[in-house]
Parts: sequence; C-alpha cells; structure tokens
Amino acid sequence: MDVEWTHKGEIINDIGKMPEGVFGFIYIVRTEKGHYIGKKQVVSVRKRKFGKREIARMENKRLKKWEFATKENKWRDYTGSNEELNKLISEGLEYKKEILYYGMSKASLTYLETRELWTAKVLEDRNCFNSNISGRHFNQYK
Repeated sequence: MDVEWTHKGEIINDIGKMPEGVFGFIYIVRTEKGHYIGKKQVVSVRKRKFGKREIARMENKRLKKWEFATKENKWRDYTGSNEELNKLISEGLEYKKEILYYGMSKASLTYLETRELWTAKVLEDRNCFNSNISGRHFNQYK
C-alpha cells in the first residue's frame, strides 16, 4: 500500500512541490494505534573530489579540487525509524503521513524535531511510538 506524503492538504510526491533549497522535513505518521513524530532528510550533501582529468583541465591549479554534490534521498516510501510502527505497517495497519514543517539545514531540522517532540509531550503520551528525544530523554512508561 503506497501512502503519499501530505502537507496542508496537498499531496507531496515530488521534491519540486517542496520549497526551494529544502534540506528535509518534520513529519508525523498517524495510525489508529498511535502516532510517531520524526525528521527526514530529503537531500544528502557530500564532498566530491575531482578526478585526475578534471584537475588536469583546470587553468588555475591553486583552486579547490572538490565540490559539494547534492543527491535526493529515498523519502517517498519512508515511514520512520521506529521498529514497532514499521512492523505494524508491514502487517497492514492503515496509516497517514503528514509533513509538519520544512527545514532548510541540518541544524534547523534537528531544532524543529526536538521542539515538536517536547511540545507534543511524546514521552508522556502512551499513544505515541516515540520513546526518546535526542537519545537523552527516555519514555518512562514503556
């Protein structure tokens, strides 16, 4: 069962429907058994070193010999990192995926996720699949 991402009622199935320069998003996956809040990077950025031929073609050899390469991640089918939730989904549990916020950098994405987790009081909510925040604060009820 393919479930599309939505944001403010609009189906988001292409990176072109997201704001320009987006790095990732904060999302919520809702089921009848509970919900899960998380973050997902839409793109990955890495340093790519130039090859010998590219360096040989350079007129000014003192310039940097690398560039940042951006690649789109596999975000369309993502349902979260919670094993319990993913097991229930694979068993056929119906679910909805909603984008709450977009983040333009790794830092803003981390901040927005942490803020949303504390605001939603996920550690106190028995109907939430989230069991920790930043790997430091854990749900005492699970």
